[in-house]
Amino acid sequence: MNYNRSRNKWTVNEILSLEREYELLEMTIQEIALKHSRSVEAILFRLDSEGFINNWYDARGYNNFLNNNNEEDKYSDASISDTDDDSDDDEDSDSDDDDDSDSNDDDEIVNLNRRVGYVEITVNEIKNMVTNFLNSMSNSSYINSNFGV
Repeated sequence: MNYNRSRNKWTVNEILSLEREYELLEMTIQEIALKHSRSVEAILFRLDSEGFINNWYDARGYNNFLNNNNEEDKYSDASISDTDDDSDDDEDSDSDDDDDSDSNDDDEIVNLNRRVGYVEITVNEIKNMVTNFLNSMSNSSYINSNFGV
């Protein structure tokens, strides 16, 4: 899919529209991405940075997005292995390869952004678990009575 607004700055009006669509109209991240001509990952990053969601897993429609991407990855791996065996190359295929490499670079960037997002979510979850653990330990009567805290 081509995202016309990819790499463009978010305007104030676009952020207000994003908030209205997500919170009031309860649109999914896929619907919002189509409307704004941005990738689903871009919508997720903006929702997270604006504080509309706590993490990507909380985003409306994220599970569907994740499941669809996992299915597409399975099919794309199969299609790649099928096309590797083709020996019928045209003379004009060199110009097509340039376009393919650009789209592959874009796909790699999207995949890298998704993986970084997963790492951020995981780190935040670990941070919350450690914070809760430390809070429960500091509130524990055992520590207070035995260690003079």
